[in-house]
Amino acid sequence: GVNVRESDLQTVVDQIKNRLDGQLDLPTGYRITYGGQFENLQRATSRLLYAVPVALILIFIMLYFAFGSVIESVLIFSAIPVAAVGGILLLWFRDMPFSISAGVGFIALFGIAVLNGIILIEHYKTFKFTEGKNIKELIIKGAQDRLLPVLLTASTTALGFLPMAVSTGAGGEVQRPVATVVIGGLITSTLLTLIILPVLYSLIKSKRSMKKPTVTSIIVLMIFSGSFVNAQENPELTLDELKSIALQENRSLKSANSKVEMQKQNEGSAYRFEKTEFYNSYDENDLAPNGRPNMKFGIQQTFSFPTVYGRSSDLNKSQTNLSQQKLAFEKARILQEITQQYYFLVYLENKRDQLELLDSLYSDFTKKADRKYELGGSNNLEKITAISKQRKVHIELVRAHSELDQAYEQMRGFIQSDTLFSVTAAELPKLDQRTVDSLYALGKSVMASHLKIRQDAYKLQKNSMLPDLSLNYAVGSNSGLNDYLHSYQVGIRIPLLYFGDRAKVKAKKLAIEAEEYKLKDYEYRLSSFKRQLEAQQKNYESQLSYYEQEGLSLAKEITRVATKSYDAGEIDFFNYIQSLETAKRIWLEYLAALNGYNQTIIQLNYLIL
Repeated sequence: GVNVRESDLQTVVDQIKNRLDGQLDLPTGYRITYGGQFENLQRATSRLLYAVPVALILIFIMLYFAFGSVIESVLIFSAIPVAAVGGILLLWFRDMPFSISAGVGFIALFGIAVLNGIILIEHYKTFKFTEGKNIKELIIKGAQDRLLPVLLTASTTALGFLPMAVSTGAGGEVQRPVATVVIGGLITSTLLTLIILPVLYSLIKSKRSMKKPTVTSIIVLMIFSGSFVNAQENPELTLDELKSIALQENRSLKSANSKVEMQKQNEGSAYRFEKTEFYNSYDENDLAPNGRPNMKFGIQQTFSFPTVYGRSSDLNKSQTNLSQQKLAFEKARILQEITQQYYFLVYLENKRDQLELLDSLYSDFTKKADRKYELGGSNNLEKITAISKQRKVHIELVRAHSELDQAYEQMRGFIQSDTLFSVTAAELPKLDQRTVDSLYALGKSVMASHLKIRQDAYKLQKNSMLPDLSLNYAVGSNSGLNDYLHSYQVGIRIPLLYFGDRAKVKAKKLAIEAEEYKLKDYEYRLSSFKRQLEAQQKNYESQLSYYEQEGLSLAKEITRVATKSYDAGEIDFFNYIQSLETAKRIWLEYLAALNGYNQTIIQLNYLIL
């Protein structure tokens, strides 16, 4: 046992080890071990190796559950490494060694450090970041709004730990490292919250960051110094993966599924009876054989006519069937929207690539034309023409980027996820039409189920006019009788005044007629819609036939000849890029026709209204 003063136990043991290992030769079979408080220190250190990662993982999981977004959780989680730096710096500044108390302080600090981030990000989520608003102004306003709450949260916690940080009494050696770590970490994490976090959040919310995943990469590299999270934040998703996400996350489907379960539970309500009546009566007019009034105890129950329960059960089953068909219909509708949007995104990606190539060519040409004009090799007309062409193509490119951003946002709305992603890069394919008999009949079956419900409701209303039945059983006696007197009663309730019920029956019958007309209207509109789509398909097929047989070959030939002529010096750069633009315009027109064809085929494959 030794007394440690002005140092920590680990440092003293390390010094003892170095001296003994260097100066003491032990005989064979002898060894030196270090126990006591140092052995407890080693055990506690090994526990910290598990406790700290577990604490970090739990904090991240709770952040994700709170915000439902990985990227927002990562932003708030970034306060933890910055806070750790502050805690280490203040320990070094106070010349205090790392100890178990300091390790516990770091665990406490990690939980406290995320509070300010939560305050700020939660406030930002109340803002509506749209293209019409200046994102920078909203970010600054949000930071100003939460300046005082963030400072109060950090300062009250730091002041609460301040007495422990300067403690010199009993237990001070345990309290000082904990408080030092927390105070130092709060200083740096507060700076992150007020300065760095708004900047990172603005980059995430800006439209520019949505179309350039490198910004997300920079953020993640700043936080984790790795690429794993970036791959997780901006993954490339296939059509099947997007459909799978939507089927799991879409709230509309979850609502329809809940309605199915609700209707299944309602099926048991068909056999619902009136409340059973228990009664106790005393009637001086009801005299027993001994001349004294009876005290009666009885039970009474009323029943609808037996066929009413069967009709009610049929109605409930029809409603369950309708809810199941609506669920299938909603699922088909969502899959159709996602399929259409996916191939629209692929089209926009290809369109953007073509325009980016044209934009780069015209930018290069503009620089050359400007330089040529300065040297006196051309007139001002060529320079102005080059600038005009370049700006026109650049405006188209900016519009294409904007359309792509809006399309991605719309797709996130379909799958109902805020996670940034991109579609798998590929050429736009030509889709095939498939058999759609089941989907074609799905809408009709939904309308037919509505009609079936009307018919069942009509039958139930008619049966409700049948008589109700009632049963009564009572036992009576008085103080002068040794036995009980029994009474039975069977009754029937006949609707003599049935005028209101007859009006309801007629209304139900008219509802059936209305539903029959709606079904016929749906069938007619669906057939008409199918004919329209087939006409569109033929129109697009004729366009694609031209491009596939002549147009694309012509574009390739224009590109080949123009490149060869330019390399041979037969044409200047202006004529060269004009030829390339002609070829690219053919490609853009082909992509537009192919996208229209694909959208028509998808509508035919999911033929629903």
